[in-house]
Amino acid sequence: MIQNSLAAAATMCSPCPKVFTAHGDYETFSTRFLIEWLDLTKTKHILEVNPNTYKRIQGAYARRKVFEAVIVYWPVVERTPHLIPMFKSVCRYALAGEAPLFKDLGIDPSSVSGSVKVRFLRRWTIGGPLEWNVLEVGKL
Repeated sequence: MIQNSLAAAATMCSPCPKVFTAHGDYETFSTRFLIEWLDLTKTKHILEVNPNTYKRIQGAYARRKVFEAVIVYWPVVERTPHLIPMFKSVCRYALAGEAPLFKDLGIDPSSVSGSVKVRFLRRWTIGGPLEWNVLEVGKL
């Protein structure tokens, strides 16, 4: 055990890295993310962002991480006022107009009518609501 501790200290590596992180009472790792929109015929569509849909996001690592932040971090950002202007700008770019995030996920932005919503759902809850939060892009 001591040898493992010395090796970890020398290499700055941990045999048990911190993988899961909570931000207050919000857990990004256990939340489900749904993107919701209406098409031009007012038909409602819902796309769950999971590992299969997330892997469609194209480009460099930095680009993918910024788009991931748009989907995942609204509940953190809304509690951090100095981050809101930057988040709004990135969110509008990703999910409105030419909507490159939509394109990456296989959604034709020209078929979207009205505002896009990102819903944050708890995978489980004890006495609280299942829906954690809603980000409505058109209201940013």
